[in-house]
Amino acid sequence: CFVGDKGVGPLLIVVQKSIHLRALILSENGLRNNAIKMIASVAAHHPSLRSIDVSDNYISEGAGTALLQLADENTNIVEIRMANTKIPAESRVRINDRLAGNRQV
Repeated sequence: CFVGDKGVGPLLIVVQKSIHLRALILSENGLRNNAIKMIASVAAHHPSLRSIDVSDNYISEGAGTALLQLADENTNIVEIRMANTKIPAESRVRINDRLAGNRQV
């Protein structure tokens, strides 16, 4: 059983209302780039979210771009796990560099 792209929308409504949520673990959930873009959009404005795990999903460069923008917009985000994805190494480095800066804030 997994969330999948269709299940992300309803889940994100709950995430928005969970103002004390600190971690969002969505590894191995059959997610694709569009789902990651939706997650990043909601997480960019979340007041307490610090960690997101999207490992082992079918995501690539488009998701990497969304996650980098998320790290730019919400300095509370200090960890994004993306193991076993097709996000290019150069994008991962840029995301992790930004997250390291967020940890300094």
